[in-house]
Amino acid sequence: MKQAPILIAILAVASPCTCIDNGLGVRPPRGWRSWNSYPCTDSSTTMFRGGNILTDAVMKEAMHGVLDTSRKINGTFASLAGLGYNYVSMDDGYQQCNCSTHQDIDPTLPNCSIGDCRNGKCSWHKQGVPQVNLHRFPDMKGLVDYGHSLGLKVGTYLNNCICMEKDTPTYEQDVEWLTQMGFDGVKIDNCGSAHNVTYYSELLNKTGRPVRIEDCHTYPAHSEIGPNGIFECPMNFFRSGGDISASFGSIMGEAFATVNWNDLPVPMSRPGCWAYPDMMQVGNFNGPEPTRTFEEMSHFGLWSIVSSPLVLGFNLSDSAIVDRVWPIITNTHALEINHDYVGHPGTLVKSYLAKGMSPQMVTQVNCESAPAAAQGWRFDDINKRVIAPGGSSNNTLCLSSQSNQLGCPPPTMGGGITDCGLLLANCSNVKGSWTYNKSSQALVWLQNNQSQLECLTVTTGSNATSGRQSSQVTLQQSAQCRQGQGLSAGQRFVLSSDKNTLETVNGTICLSTSPIYGVQLWSKPLSNNRVAILVLNPLSINQNVTVPFADVPNISCSDSCPLLDVWRHTSSVIAGNYINVSLASHQSHYFILG
Repeated sequence: MKQAPILIAILAVASPCTCIDNGLGVRPPRGWRSWNSYPCTDSSTTMFRGGNILTDAVMKEAMHGVLDTSRKINGTFASLAGLGYNYVSMDDGYQQCNCSTHQDIDPTLPNCSIGDCRNGKCSWHKQGVPQVNLHRFPDMKGLVDYGHSLGLKVGTYLNNCICMEKDTPTYEQDVEWLTQMGFDGVKIDNCGSAHNVTYYSELLNKTGRPVRIEDCHTYPAHSEIGPNGIFECPMNFFRSGGDISASFGSIMGEAFATVNWNDLPVPMSRPGCWAYPDMMQVGNFNGPEPTRTFEEMSHFGLWSIVSSPLVLGFNLSDSAIVDRVWPIITNTHALEINHDYVGHPGTLVKSYLAKGMSPQMVTQVNCESAPAAAQGWRFDDINKRVIAPGGSSNNTLCLSSQSNQLGCPPPTMGGGITDCGLLLANCSNVKGSWTYNKSSQALVWLQNNQSQLECLTVTTGSNATSGRQSSQVTLQQSAQCRQGQGLSAGQRFVLSSDKNTLETVNGTICLSTSPIYGVQLWSKPLSNNRVAILVLNPLSINQNVTVPFADVPNISCSDSCPLLDVWRHTSSVIAGNYINVSLASHQSHYFILG
């Protein structure tokens, strides 16, 4: 996210493009979609209403929810629709399958296993015409017309995962039905057989009605540069990660997934074609306060600073939930950051090592300069343990098989090499055994009650497009590992006799110990020479961090800097060229600098 790449990105947007030509999504879209609150998994006999079943009534409640003006925004009564949350969209669950699937148990239909569906025995088309569950949606066009009468846009969903239809694709009939109903948007999933989003977009363009298109892992699953060098994107936004859940680990994983599209010399997430982690789970979190609020604020901050579409997914008819999250989802500073675009969508910039923690993961260092943290490895042949350097008399640390997820962020262009590895644990808590194969020189892991052997492996690599660098210490399953033959240099280790360093056979890489990664710096350039930063603590313990302005790309101030606190709605001036931040577990601070 240096200045030069931003200029390149601006030029790239104006360059030749094979894209959806509907004029929508110039700024990241907003709205509400049903799935996170109404996934249709209620198996009770009242399955045509109530519970988490998607119905006509649910859609109308959501419509009135986004139009409700009983709450204030910056001192004035206003609605979510007035802030741009004006698309109300249904997800899976409105269609009529010819059988009852694992995910949507309908007592009026014959049962159909997931295997049957995947083998093409489920359908929601009859003579090519889409079939709607009339128990849930007695008048689909009437519902869409009702939304339009309220001044709202209404969205639908195709290529669904409840029926999981595998018959011949019916693109033309789907688009004809969507047009007849009057829908303004569509999410195209990947569970059926209709995988050509480019063809869907061509058909929708021919109708003359602008229809907002969301691509959920269907081909092409994301924007790309074609073989002729032309930017291709037949949708307005595309899923950059997997399916989201209301957990902080899931939120961080989905945010990390945007780095592949945003943190590039020429970002692939841009106006009209945005990378989209998934529908938001703000409002669906459980747990004690204030952690729940911290997590939902961090969630919203992440989505806004990476220019993600902001699609709500909680029950808008639950006034207690709406009251709780209202200050978050209506934060006009965060919403401004989300829509402000000057050539870059925003991304993770850097991750700082955790403070106040003992070494918790294994990393790799150059053996020529191996620090004390790399010296003192031992094999315990009796208990089948690899004992790590450091530790204490009452907490001997051993190499475990657990990977480091939250504490291992993706590498970034501005963050240097990301060095992550397996976690260390108290030796008594390691559930498995390590064996050193002297002939193959492999360190082999066997999990308790398992039969699959895995080899300790060190890897390094870089992304040819972005230059992002990473190194990993992981476990790897392979035939070579099972047979103890043909192993790479990064899978063969020796324990040196002088300093007890655990090193690869060529003597270049030594294993060391380190704290896990902690506080993260996310950043996005804004108009008027400003920059937004989100400083976030993903750990379960409090953290203090100093963020030098030198770590913030595109910042225009040095010795002092105007600061707007996004969450607190306060302004001040920072004297100096850094900012100190104290963060509770899963808390974030959100600032506009300049």
